[in-house]
Amino acid sequence: MSHAELKDVQQVGTVENTYTPAQLFGKLKTLEGLSDAVFYVPFVCDLVRNQTFTKRPTDIFSHTLTQVMDNHPLVITDLPQRVFELQPPILRTNDRKIAERTIYAVPKEAWHTLSEHLTQVTAVDRPSRRFCVFRMYEEEIACPLGVHADQKIKVWFCNLYGNKETYYFTKGTNEKGECIMQLHHSPPIREFVELGEKLLGKFQETPEDRAYADFVDETEKQQRLLALKENVKLQEAITAKPLEESQLNAKQRADCYEMIRLYHQLYPPEA
Repeated sequence: MSHAELKDVQQVGTVENTYTPAQLFGKLKTLEGLSDAVFYVPFVCDLVRNQTFTKRPTDIFSHTLTQVMDNHPLVITDLPQRVFELQPPILRTNDRKIAERTIYAVPKEAWHTLSEHLTQVTAVDRPSRRFCVFRMYEEEIACPLGVHADQKIKVWFCNLYGNKETYYFTKGTNEKGECIMQLHHSPPIREFVELGEKLLGKFQETPEDRAYADFVDETEKQQRLLALKENVKLQEAITAKPLEESQLNAKQRADCYEMIRLYHQLYPPEA
């Protein structure tokens, strides 16, 4: 079984005098270090994968940041409280439970150098005809680091808008009545399905070395596809919905319309 690879990743140079992960971890014990770092939660990649798929060693955001730091961003796990929580129908497997209590940190200098490359990333996988837009945005949450539990920090979270599924974060309340970010799943948004079909059609005519980063390298098993067709209720649950009928809030819908407008500018309809 082959593995998905990141392709055509732009070389963006280096950043001098950034902290190594070990140095940054040491600094985070002080308030000065807390203000000198950018925190983010990359998309939980295994959510859109076949269960037999082997995980990629890093996400596309950390991969890009590694280029300018010569070090992988700091990954802090086993936090005393969740950074976010998964909402049904997303299954809370052991790996995903770990992801709920994991946060990534990077020196501000490195993040700001690449911020334009990180806030919106497009990924396409031709074999499975999967089109995804990863959209990062900032939210203020209670600091999950035990040493600064009384502080508030800003964290970048990642939504996924694709032609196969939609994953998005909202602010919610946990069982203790505390505010927490929650990751939701919903059917694909019709506008992104249509946009994906148009872009995938264009990519069929594009040389491989110009394609966007591969995201998934396997199609679903034929048996599973047949089962989906036979299960009417499940088929209805994954049917694409118009953007206005989606579960996104007004701000997220406005953001989606802006992204769609941008893609239409970059790839105008055929005359």
